[in-house]
Amino acid sequence: MPKIIRMAADYDCEPLWDSEEADYVPAEELVLSQQTMERLDEWQAAYDAILNLQDPYEIAFPSPEAEAAWDQEGLALANQLQKELGEEYEIHYNNQPVKTLAQV
Repeated sequence: MPKIIRMAADYDCEPLWDSEEADYVPAEELVLSQQTMERLDEWQAAYDAILNLQDPYEIAFPSPEAEAAWDQEGLALANQLQKELGEEYEIHYNNQPVKTLAQV
């Protein structure tokens, strides 16, 4: 049975989560290419950048297009993670296995 890794952005956290342990998984512990690790860091940083500490209820991307682009990058990145990690892992994005989502 594959290990389920959930890819989900959260403020000031790692974006990869162990579904069984309910704890983050440092990307450095996985066998990922440097390019994928950099993309993962950039994807998480883009999410962190929308945090408004003065008014946490006013959190939003600069535009709907920016949010859609961020989400598309997330899906593409989740697919890349699945490809690099292989059948030993099952990557979930938006709480769904990437194998069931449209490929980018």
